[in-house]
Amino acid sequence: MIAAPLPDLVAESQRVLAAARERGVVVRLAGGLAIRHICPAASKPPLNRQYADLDLAIAGGGAHRPLSDLLRGLGYQPESTFNALNGSTRLQFIDATNGRHVDVFVDAVRMCHVIDFKDRLLLLEDTLSPADLLLTKLQIVELNHKDVLDALALLHDLALARGNGPGIDIDHLERVWGNDWPLWKTSQLTLEKIRFVAPSIVDGPATTRILKTVAGLEAILDSGRKSLRWRLRARIGERIRWYELPEEVG
Repeated sequence: MIAAPLPDLVAESQRVLAAARERGVVVRLAGGLAIRHICPAASKPPLNRQYADLDLAIAGGGAHRPLSDLLRGLGYQPESTFNALNGSTRLQFIDATNGRHVDVFVDAVRMCHVIDFKDRLLLLEDTLSPADLLLTKLQIVELNHKDVLDALALLHDLALARGNGPGIDIDHLERVWGNDWPLWKTSQLTLEKIRFVAPSIVDGPATTRILKTVAGLEAILDSGRKSLRWRLRARIGERIRWYELPEEVG
């Protein structure tokens, strides 16, 4: 008998991860639930929030079938038409019991910008890396409250560091931002928004900690080495729109 997905989405995300480990399916949490998984601040006020859907990340190639079999066995049904049309970049599955869906990003999160994780999927056991998770929040042009809370939790709990350790990898951010002016620009604007709104959400030492991390990230934006590709696109600047506005799905 197939067990239905759990009503509590945090518990359900852990059930999916445990089943994937047991069956050897390579999948990682993405989105807000991934941030909650690695950031204690995201599980308590003022940065806790409700979660509507489950976001997962997989590699391309042969990963589709094992994941599909896994999710079917856990009580999910594939969105067959959507998956047939978009399966090289994204998959969706339905949790009819709880009225939710699962978004599966393949090789990259493609929203306002492309956050490529295909060579970084295995850095952590359960989630995308902190740097990749941060980029998925900073790349959002029309930032909403839940995205702000997620970003604040990352900036509060994780220090800036070099290399693929437990912190936010400065080296990776420098490489990505230094080769992608559009993502660099949106990240700059999003950090300005976060710096402005943070004191209205957190206070005291938490505000100080977050603003210090924001300042560190803004310094990386300013000082990191820029590629020829970056410089050429920077000449055009904002005269041509530099981002996409994806359909909101959850």
